[in-house]
Amino acid sequence: MLIGTFLLILVYIFFLEILGFILVSMLFIFICSLFLGYKKHVTNAIVAVLFPVSLYLIFTQLLGISLPSGILPI
Repeated sequence: MLIGTFLLILVYIFFLEILGFILVSMLFIFICSLFLGYKKHVTNAIVAVLFPVSLYLIFTQLLGISLPSGILPI
């Protein structure tokens, strides 16, 4: 489990600049939750979408910190 999660983190870091924060974070949260055995796929999908989008908005709009937008035209 630990090695698998570590490999997912490495993939996350590699694709962060290429695909952008929102898309990579969505995929990471969803795939990691599946890997760790969570069975409620709809709840996982909702969290995987809402959490990165809200963090992105907080960082860019409220704090003025730019995060990688990647391929999304944000």
